[in-house]
Amino acid sequence: MTKLPSRELLDGTKVPETTTGEFRLAMGNLRQYLAELLGDEGTDRETARQTLGIDLDKIRSDIASKADGETVMAELAKKADSADLSLVALSGDFNHLVNKPARSDTLEGYGIVADTVPTAGSTRPVTSGGIKTYVDGKVMSIRHGMALFSQSGTFVVPEGVSQLFVMCIGGGGGGGWYHGTGGTGGVTSFGTYATAPGGGGGYDNEVAGAAGGAGSATGTCVMASPGNAGKAAGGGSVPARTFASGMWVDTYSYGAGCGGTGSDASSVGGSGGSVAAYVTVTPGETVQVTVGAGGGGTVAGLSGACFVKW
Repeated sequence: MTKLPSRELLDGTKVPETTTGEFRLAMGNLRQYLAELLGDEGTDRETARQTLGIDLDKIRSDIASKADGETVMAELAKKADSADLSLVALSGDFNHLVNKPARSDTLEGYGIVADTVPTAGSTRPVTSGGIKTYVDGKVMSIRHGMALFSQSGTFVVPEGVSQLFVMCIGGGGGGGWYHGTGGTGGVTSFGTYATAPGGGGGYDNEVAGAAGGAGSATGTCVMASPGNAGKAAGGGSVPARTFASGMWVDTYSYGAGCGGTGSDASSVGGSGGSVAAYVTVTPGETVQVTVGAGGGGTVAGLSGACFVKW
């Protein structure tokens, strides 16, 4: 083939400077080089491939070893006259060029590796399913529950729990009669954390029983109420309260602590006092729960109760 002119002759760095005659000769040689490579019209690409040593049969064979032949031939037919055919397929798996969609709806479609769960130290994204599983697991690992004591017993603080909501209601006083006084309701307590006194018994001289005093507790007290003194309605009972625990709700209508009815309307026992508080405890700790009994009398007062939630 015709020899190409030197770079210095064309870019102005030749010393001495390129003359007009030298430049014209160089341009003529350059045109002759291109004509020999691509033909006089500059469109003979097959000759150019042969001259440059590009073996299409070998290219097809190399590509076919990395993709199915039918797909390869179809793509080669599209790209045979394109400038980008040459060496792209030889640099990797041709299937990536043929099958890769223009847009993907998954991270994997873009070659991005994602974690299925959050991982310490990882910089990879986390799948939505992995995030949901992780959050659900954390929520379920939080200890929650409740316990209602209508009689004395023990409570073991669950592992991982350091604070409890506790409500204590003292026992109701018994009803009095003409020749006797009703018994005082018992004290309800949750260890040393919360205490609620019982109500007083009704008297034999038609005097109502005294209300149980307001309870007391350590920690953050949210309620400390005295009971009601005995009255014709039969002593004041603690109102119905709704307690929520975890994923469910239950309702307990307490008659606990209601004073017993006396032989005379004025001899009714008083209801027990109550207290509710958030108390700090130790995981695994065993707490003695005492539920105050109702005082005896013409009609005994109702027992107290202790409610625990965590």
